[in-house]
Amino acid sequence: MSDDDARPAGGGWLLPAVLGVLLVAVIAVSVVLWGERSDEPSVATDSSGPMQAARSLAEDAAIAFFTLDHRAAAQNIAAARTLMTDEFGAEYEREAASLRREVVKRKLSLVPSLVEDGTAIETFGPEAAQLLVSVDLTTTAPGGKSGDARYRTRVALVRDGDEWLVSGLDQVG
Repeated sequence: MSDDDARPAGGGWLLPAVLGVLLVAVIAVSVVLWGERSDEPSVATDSSGPMQAARSLAEDAAIAFFTLDHRAAAQNIAAARTLMTDEFGAEYEREAASLRREVVKRKLSLVPSLVEDGTAIETFGPEAAQLLVSVDLTTTAPGGKSGDARYRTRVALVRDGDEWLVSGLDQVG
């Protein structure tokens, strides 16, 4: 049997033609699916509803957490506390007591501001969310001495009925 006898009739064009048609079909389906996917609103860009509420609370919590003035430290801590779950709030109050003493003793003022486009959603679900919030912090001491620093804070949230509450705050590297 020669090589010519082993070839299918028609010169072997049928298999490459079928594969070519399949390739075109796969590409066409991929383009259609990609187009439909990009038309759907992205979870990360949702500007209303629960995700926006979670984002707003995370940013408010980061600002409240870093806001401390020696003339109103107790009120600053109390304001931050209103955004937290009972459990995390109790832990925060215990740890904030020593911080409050240092801020008052050194007569410091800490003024935070949100970094533009500095909030990112790490995880989001119907009952819990975790966001990273970047904050620029200006610390002023007596005599006009001041310093600036940038902090990234992981804010953990849990759903409580119709609202979100802070269940954890951690500074990240």
